[in-house]
Amino acid sequence: MHVRLLITGFAPPPATGARHPAFGKLLVRGRRTHTPWTSLDRWLLEGFGIDTDGSLPSAPFALRGDGGDPGDAYWVHADPVHLAAGNTQVGVTGARALALGREEAEGFAEVINTHFSGVLQVFPLRPDRWYARIESPPAGSPAPLAEVLARGIELGAATDDSLGWHSLMNELQMLLFEHPLNIAREARGALPVNGVWLWGGGRESKDEGRPLRSVFAESPLATGLAATSGARHAAPPAGAQPMLDQTADGVTLVIHEHADADALELDWMQPLTVALRRERIGMLTIHLVTGDELLSVENTRGDLRRFWRRPRPIAAWMPRNEPDETR
Repeated sequence: MHVRLLITGFAPPPATGARHPAFGKLLVRGRRTHTPWTSLDRWLLEGFGIDTDGSLPSAPFALRGDGGDPGDAYWVHADPVHLAAGNTQVGVTGARALALGREEAEGFAEVINTHFSGVLQVFPLRPDRWYARIESPPAGSPAPLAEVLARGIELGAATDDSLGWHSLMNELQMLLFEHPLNIAREARGALPVNGVWLWGGGRESKDEGRPLRSVFAESPLATGLAATSGARHAAPPAGAQPMLDQTADGVTLVIHEHADADALELDWMQPLTVALRRERIGMLTIHLVTGDELLSVENTRGDLRRFWRRPRPIAAWMPRNEPDETR
């Protein structure tokens, strides 16, 4: 059995000088590689063998992870946003900060679907995660929402190969501007939903290969990709022992987003180290996001015997303070 543990962030970050013996030992004694890191979505899609050349076709798989059935249609993420125009760029606020309720989300979807009948249909599977089925998708691909949340939208930045998408989003913006649903939101001090960001479009593709036997994650994209490939999938268990009790062979992926270093040490790293030493598992790979890099560390039972490699505080590995120990 091979356990892969992806850690995309810490909340709060591990304190400088704090000691996590098992975690530190696994990081320093295993075989380490560094690769560029862009996003969880891209890492997952590439890991499942989905072609991401020039695009990020995550929507149909995330839709399945959220309980929908993409069928053969073309789907995009249709995330509700608040747009605030500045002098040189437009600031973007995402759905989580908008705190949409179920009835509000369905009300906005009804307005959009009535106006765009036969062109696109929005499905708010969750108040903060909407999807749209597009009958005739424009060429190109807009930037992923995470990118525009981080940097905003430069005025006039739409490229030729995404003009069709931006025209569609501009029409959505005009439709929602000063709509009664938004007037009611503003009256109670909430930000209006004056835009919908369309991104991550594609059709679900199925591959007979199954790179993973089990996936434990909160990400709808991760669970959707697992479902499409036939892998078992569930939310992350409370610790490594319940996970080990549920799985017996193959490759298992566990994803921790905004994890707590202390909890990881106690509930995951310590029992996984014991399982590795007792050969309950054959390999443990820790994937640790460190800024714009991904540190991957492979450990087998033999690697644990490298006693001359002394554990370091977890903070020493963030973002790139790797010990110079390569022997």
